[in-house]
Amino acid sequence: MKRIVILLATLALALSASANERPITFEKLPAKARSFITQHFPNHTLSYAKFDNDITDHTYDVIFTDGTKIEFGRRGEWRKVECRRGGAVPAGVIPESIRDYVEANFPNAVVTEIEHSTRHYEVRITGGLELVFDSAGRIRHYDD
Repeated sequence: MKRIVILLATLALALSASANERPITFEKLPAKARSFITQHFPNHTLSYAKFDNDITDHTYDVIFTDGTKIEFGRRGEWRKVECRRGGAVPAGVIPESIRDYVEANFPNAVVTEIEHSTRHYEVRITGGLELVFDSAGRIRHYDD
């Protein structure tokens, strides 16, 4: 009986979490997100966009037909860019100090993913190595 109750509670939680996600059109994205996409991904084709109204946060996810995914915060500020299928994060998205560090220390690598918060940047390069930078773009450590 206890297992059934736990199973039903888990199922209810999963259903309520997925009910908070809804598909949206490009026009429903915040202006800042639309501008970011237009500037940095002008030749990409939108597959779908969705709004996630989580209990603790509101995010927008944009997925392109080539598998590239961008996550935006509630006001349209980019949080994460993840390129798939050999794609590279556009240079204009990457802060100059981080771009310079990667070019100097990993000349044959490209940035395939970048995520940022108010405290740091996490950058994944080809080969899977993850570099962590502080908010000013200074290297802090590597993660593999």
